Amino acid sequence: MSRKPKILLLQGPVGPFFDELSKAFEKSGCVIRRVIFNGGDWFYSSGPKRLLYRNGESGWRSFIDNLTDGFQPDVAILFGDERPIHKIAIDTFKQKGIEYWCFEEGYIRPNYVTFERVGNNANSNLRARGAEDLKNIISFSKFSNSNSNSNSKNNIELHVNGISRFFLGNVFVYFAVKKLLKIFFINYIHHREYKITEFLTDYFRWKWLSKKFQWNAPSVEEKIRHGNLKKYFIVLLQVQEDLQLLAHGMGWNNRNVIENIIASFSRCANSETKLLFKLHPLNLKNYRDYNLIKALAFRYGVEDRVTVINLSRNKVLLKNCIAALTINSTAGLEALKHSKNIFTFGLSIYDVFAWPKSTDTIGDLNKFWSLAAEREVTDWGIIENYIMNSLLAGDFYDKSSYEYLIESILFKLGIGDNHDQNIPQQTQELIISNENI
Repeated sequence: MSRKPKILLLQGPVGPFFDELSKAFEKSGCVIRRVIFNGGDWFYSSGPKRLLYRNGESGWRSFIDNLTDGFQPDVAILFGDERPIHKIAIDTFKQKGIEYWCFEEGYIRPNYVTFERVGNNANSNLRARGAEDLKNIISFSKFSNSNSNSNSKNNIELHVNGISRFFLGNVFVYFAVKKLLKIFFINYIHHREYKITEFLTDYFRWKWLSKKFQWNAPSVEEKIRHGNLKKYFIVLLQVQEDLQLLAHGMGWNNRNVIENIIASFSRCANSETKLLFKLHPLNLKNYRDYNLIKALAFRYGVEDRVTVINLSRNKVLLKNCIAALTINSTAGLEALKHSKNIFTFGLSIYDVFAWPKSTDTIGDLNKFWSLAAEREVTDWGIIENYIMNSLLAGDFYDKSSYEYLIESILFKLGIGDNHDQNIPQQTQELIISNENI
């Protein structure tokens, strides 16, 4: 750009990442404005670039309209394109021709974040391309990752369940400060409300259930490794409050998916096959899914064929399964990497490669159990090239990766000088699951 680029930042991930990104933009000569919606956003921000918004959702459309007219941003950046405040803002950006980029948790995790123009998941520009066109997509350079070393001190901090102390600490501080400063942002309604007492109660319940599974997980994994647990399908459950599930799940949720899968499995799957449910490691309410699975397995008479697991590695589970099922979890990509068919109930970034469905989802599901092992899966190299166009190496919840991640963002946006000198090209094979989990 011939002049100083103007960057508008809306709400970011919990923690200091957006503040660090703002400082990097300013250091690169950009003019920054960041909208602050609540006390948590304010706590994790700094400098005069902040604009406090306190009028609630009803006044937001008018505010963002006036702000974009006055500031005239070249680029707007946000985290989570399905958050209500962001959906309204995106409407404004589209009307005025303002370029906007969206962050999300990485399609492949850990070690990657998603950063795309226009939208993520079912809203991604990549998904709009035809299946044949995807085979011709230009391969995007694979960025190396500072957190990819299994001996890294940062990986030692990472719990086997995927929740780091840094993440938990920032979540607690964010919501605590949000509550303390509510009087200054009285009209703000968060897209995912969580009371502190409820959070702590669910966290300790989740911790207890994780410990319970910790005793069971190694035995299940050993059975798989030694061939004693074979001919099984795996269901990859999600965080029920996730906005991508709510927006693109097509009405499906953990509860009705669990019930329909178990009912269909009991009627249509070969009696020699088993069904393995993997609870989502970040779902603090996964005890509800666990209790429901147990109750339904008993009701449908398949309790001896249904297993629930929480901590085992996706790599081991997916490498040895017949096929996988999910609503629209990004973990479905791991199934495709291991050449396993994946049945998706909702819309996702990768559903062009998933099991083909008609309008009769349950009818398709009934056939899936017997046909999934026979249908060829798209070559992983094609899928990898497709997905890597959306990813940057790094982690919102690992500060040691910030410098490299921010360099990659600036490079992708074409901001600053010589940032590409710090971006290694064509590095190691894509890390699709944390090998030390």
